[in-house]
Amino acid sequence: MMHEKTNYLDLAKRIVDKRGSNPLYLICYVTTRCNLKCQHCFYWESLNTGKYELTLDEHQKISESMGKLAFLSLTGGEPFLRNELPQIAELYCKNTGVRKIAIPTNGSFTNKIIEGTKYILDHCPNASLDINISLDGIGEDHDQIRGMKGSFDRAIKTYEGLKELKKTYNKLGISVITTFTAQNQYKIMQIYEWIRDNLTEAMPIVNLVRGSPLNPDVSKVDIKEYERITNAVTEDYKNNTRYNKNAPMAKISTAKNALRYKLIAETYKDKKFISQCYAAQLSGVMYENGDVFCCELLNKKIGNVKDYNYDFAKLWKSEKADEIIKFIKDTKCFCTHECFWTTNILFNPKYYPKILVESMKI
Repeated sequence: MMHEKTNYLDLAKRIVDKRGSNPLYLICYVTTRCNLKCQHCFYWESLNTGKYELTLDEHQKISESMGKLAFLSLTGGEPFLRNELPQIAELYCKNTGVRKIAIPTNGSFTNKIIEGTKYILDHCPNASLDINISLDGIGEDHDQIRGMKGSFDRAIKTYEGLKELKKTYNKLGISVITTFTAQNQYKIMQIYEWIRDNLTEAMPIVNLVRGSPLNPDVSKVDIKEYERITNAVTEDYKNNTRYNKNAPMAKISTAKNALRYKLIAETYKDKKFISQCYAAQLSGVMYENGDVFCCELLNKKIGNVKDYNYDFAKLWKSEKADEIIKFIKDTKCFCTHECFWTTNILFNPKYYPKILVESMKI
């Protein structure tokens, strides 16, 4: 079915009633294939294992069974290694009415990325699309972290292609994401400033390493340095009108990001619950084979869509989902996952005064 434009009243209702027939935010894996071997990858054990990938027909059935999505992340592996990625995006746009799509990429396959991005923008005219290019160092530093010589140059070539495409498509956004790890933590500000000053059409973002990475040592970060860097990044956002200059809620977004950085640092330092997590309610993860989990870090499987005749809503409202929601609440589950923290902040009224106060300082 074709949904109308995102109804903000429907989103507001989920502030009160977190549970619905589907998540508002879905992370959808499309492949396990990847051409790199990143030291900080938390999905490394599943990469290139030849796992079954849902077909286009299966994605059609799944997306038709869903209610409205607010945000969709199509990921992997390297998502652009999935030839049908643009068509998968088109199905979810058509059938769920999603209006914001993000696709993370290592930027290795420039032509494929540009062609796929153009297809999605042409076939999903009501949706904004953000391509998230990973950049964890400058030059050889990035290549070493990513495990492939020349990966930095490829990523920059992809940025240049997207920059050109952006001249034609105003709903295309480009983000460059740097993962803060023990490998690059004392060079993060240098990387951030290089991206800001040289990749002028991109939004530079800093994310904290998470999960159980390929190289466990990279997760042993200096959290005080993370706080110093994220404070500096926040101030730069506030003072640079280039960022989100066309977004009416730019100040709110910057204030939310500032709060998220603080809460993530606090969670990492104290290793304890701070705020209720809405995984399995407002946010969820569907892997390339149809397995649905509450999140990427908690090993709690709700079920596989194939076992529910591709009825995602039925799976999402199942007794198993109820059990996992109860587990998350009872154990006061916590993590530093930026994507889930965004949902947890935006749909928790206790944070609204803090966001408002912070936004008024901008």
